[in-house]
Amino acid sequence: MTKRIMFCLVLAMLVAGSVFAQGKKSGASVSNNAITMDMIPLFAGFIESDSDAKTFYFRMAFAYERLIAPGFSIGAELNLHPGKFYDEGYMYFSLAAAGRAYTISEQMEKFFVGAKLGFEILSIGETSASPQIGLIVGWREMFGKLFFVEPSMSYTYSMLYGESGSLPGLGNVSSSGKSSDWEGGLRIGVTF
Repeated sequence: MTKRIMFCLVLAMLVAGSVFAQGKKSGASVSNNAITMDMIPLFAGFIESDSDAKTFYFRMAFAYERLIAPGFSIGAELNLHPGKFYDEGYMYFSLAAAGRAYTISEQMEKFFVGAKLGFEILSIGETSASPQIGLIVGWREMFGKLFFVEPSMSYTYSMLYGESGSLPGLGNVSSSGKSSDWEGGLRIGVTF
């Protein structure tokens, strides 16, 4: 099942890339947009899943970005993590507005720093909601004019309401319910 899902996601990215590449070849106007999928949460969800403990996480992390000025972009980030946590339904959802500054290039490539502001919802039996704020730093390496890979490191801070300990995919939660997390990222994406 997971191999089929991975295959479908990779195939969808390739099809989207070839559609946009055909548009560029045919003389269509080129805009400064990008869509990405972060592979680290996806792989981490598969690793954390355990059929013996009856836990399963399918983490999806997508982002859209548009260049609004030379070296500056705005966009949105969406995280959706459905699954099971010891026989109980598990759902994590976050949506954030994001902005980036590309310090070396006027295009969306090379070194960048960015920030995000949004909200998140966690449901494991009870539902909790929280605002979140985050910072990110990384490098976007272009492969041709269409595909890119983006390794990054980010820090996210939120106010989750829960007991002290670690929640799956959300980092460390203190007794006050505050959550903070350093995360590595490896996004793959296409520009169009």
